[in-house]
Amino acid sequence: MDYRVHGVAGVGLFFAAVGVGLAAVGVQSLLWGAVYLGVVLAGVWGILTSFCAKCPCQAKRCSHIILGPMARLAPRRRPGPYTRGDVGGLIVSFLVILIFPQPWLWDKLWVGLVFWSAALAAAGDILVAVCPRCLNVRCPLNRRPAAG
Repeated sequence: MDYRVHGVAGVGLFFAAVGVGLAAVGVQSLLWGAVYLGVVLAGVWGILTSFCAKCPCQAKRCSHIILGPMARLAPRRRPGPYTRGDVGGLIVSFLVILIFPQPWLWDKLWVGLVFWSAALAAAGDILVAVCPRCLNVRCPLNRRPAAG
């Protein structure tokens, strides 16, 4: 299977998990659902600005065919080694998106299981099928050695 299909599938699964989270929160409270939507938008922006905007592959063929074009909307950063702050921004952004809806998700066991199944499948798909094809040798998730 083409890695681009995996890229779309991985991001699609991640946003499916987010959609389950939004539905679980929004059904119980429209206010908290709106807050979670804001958290998701801020988290995605955090991912794009802390990590994707620094990727040297943006101008080339990005293997992350959804996040790559989205990253072009973020302020461009000079490509270079990722700092602890860059990695921290990525991790915090993902964690906030994933952790915020937990109290609402587990109101019904199956909803929490669907959320985490989709989120973990997305992570696995991206790490196994997309990251190895990525040209960004500075990314800590890329297993290719950086050239001299």
